[in-house]
Amino acid sequence: MRLRKRLLEGALVVAVEGDLDVQAAPVFRAQVEAWLDEAPGARLVLDLRKVGLIDSTGLGALLGRYRRLSQEGLAMAIVAPPGPALAVLSMGGLTTLVPVYRSLDEALGVRAR
Repeated sequence: MRLRKRLLEGALVVAVEGDLDVQAAPVFRAQVEAWLDEAPGARLVLDLRKVGLIDSTGLGALLGRYRRLSQEGLAMAIVAPPGPALAVLSMGGLTTLVPVYRSLDEALGVRAR
């Protein structure tokens, strides 16, 4: 898994490439937490266009970031996960909590609900 970050429009945009699985989830969790700490008040936009597999551990890592942000009154958005990844996010209930957008531009218009 590879992670890249950018700050755009008041959002921490994290692009995930590769699998978000039991091996990658701890790295994802630690890195995104550190980036959120460096950007207080930023909402999180996860660009999942290039994500492969998401397993239950990866889903848990995503839910954990959602919980942190919601406790801080901040929004989280997801951008264009491929079909299999979207299915896991839906089955895990994340798509009922976090909006999923077709493009990064669309997601950057997100504000806290």
